[in-house]
Formats: sequence, C-alpha cells, structure tokens
Amino acid sequence: MSKTDTVYTLGNGGNFSKRAIQLKDLGLKVCVFCDSDKDDELNPKKEDLTASGIQVFDWEPGNSIEKQIFNDLHWDGIKVLIEYRIKERNGCKFQFNYIPLFQLKSNTLYKYI
Repeated sequence: MSKTDTVYTLGNGGNFSKRAIQLKDLGLKVCVFCDSDKDDELNPKKEDLTASGIQVFDWEPGNSIEKQIFNDLHWDGIKVLIEYRIKERNGCKFQFNYIPLFQLKSNTLYKYI
C-alpha cells in the first residue's frame, strides 16, 4: 500500500466520520469503508463526507460488514467461513448436513450444524 501512497486508519466505530474529515482537512485524499448499521449515530453524516469530497464505500442500509457478507454469500461460502472460524477457535472439525435455506427459521446457524 505504501507504494501507492496509501495508508489506513482505524475509525473505531462511530468516530470514523470525524477522523475522515480531519484527514481531509490536512489535505489528504480520503475514502472510507464502513458499516451501515449505525448511520443514525454518525456526526458528521455520510452525506457530509460525500459533500466534502470523501468517497464512501458502505453496505445496504442497516447492515454491518459481517451481516452483508452473510447476506450475499451462497450457503457453500457460509460453510467455509464457519468451518474456518471453528478451526481457528478450537481446532474442531465437523461435517455440515445440507439444509435448504428456505428451511432455516432463525439466524442462529448453530442449530443446523
């Protein structure tokens, strides 16, 4: 990233918009990659960032990065992510049984593993 004069900074939740404006005020070219689940808590708002020339990369309204990823992935991709997390967490191995998505009645996937 440094070869392209690019750096990243952690916005720490709701203060990313303030940090983006501060960086912009220093004369830097700024963009933000952010959640959309707490837009109503932002000050300045995403619209203010866009108006000041900051490009905003975000998700569908109300979605965090994690929620958007799981909404957009096919079931096979979700299985890969869950298997990776469990393996990294405690080394457990398990086998998924196929359950059509229309049969899922809640957001708690552990009932179906």
